[in-house]
Amino acid sequence: MKQLFSTCFLSVLLCSAFAISVHAIGIRNYDTHYSDQGVCVVGFEIWSEGENVKDLKIDVNLLDADGKKLQSGILKVKQLDDHGVMRTGNAKLEIKNKCLKDLIVEVVKATAKDSEGKEVLLKVNPQDFNPCKIKVKETPKPNS
Repeated sequence: MKQLFSTCFLSVLLCSAFAISVHAIGIRNYDTHYSDQGVCVVGFEIWSEGENVKDLKIDVNLLDADGKKLQSGILKVKQLDDHGVMRTGNAKLEIKNKCLKDLIVEVVKATAKDSEGKEVLLKVNPQDFNPCKIKVKETPKPNS
């Protein structure tokens, strides 16, 4: 029995020592609109999925509906915490082309710095976003 316990304990210890921590982030596009001078701005919300993330960089390609690459870009967020105020961050890309209805954002890779300052690859969990409609019940009348 003692030998079985020792073997199980050693196995758990070795598995823990060699476990690979999978850092993950979530991302969704929350806004796409025209800005000044005909530039299209694409806004993203990015969040940590359980761990602190520092110096986040997400390499993306912007594609049209046919998969043709329009341009590349990098989304950057300085820090995401695993909880609290800094759990989410925002990043934006400007597109030289017009805002396309069927724009596709292709994540090439996502990296961040771990607690020792080494660059690590991140798993990216995209989330589709469908905005709600906004209705104004009563419009105030201007003062005459």
